[in-house]
Amino acid sequence: MVSTWKNGLQVRSAQSTGFGGSRPNPQSLWRPSYNRRNSTSPRPVIRKIPPIGIKAANHALAAVRENWEPETTARNLALIRDARSVRGDAVEWASRIEEAFGKRARG
Repeated sequence: MVSTWKNGLQVRSAQSTGFGGSRPNPQSLWRPSYNRRNSTSPRPVIRKIPPIGIKAANHALAAVRENWEPETTARNLALIRDARSVRGDAVEWASRIEEAFGKRARG
């Protein structure tokens, strides 16, 4: 796998790295990673957009590869919830998303 930079973003391609280089998993080239999916998950929660938040959470949960991924997201969502509770601003549907990530992290 070869990484290059274009317009400030890292782009990965499946070119051979030379003799003895390993070939990438073909699925990893088209399957969106958890981090890419999850980077959009907290944004609708912060902006208070329920349908987009629930949809983004479903996509992120479907792309989980390691237990630490949903655990970290649940922790981030808990921080957002705590900050909102201090201001007296509770969002019920965001708590359900946080619970879903926590449940997935526990197995």
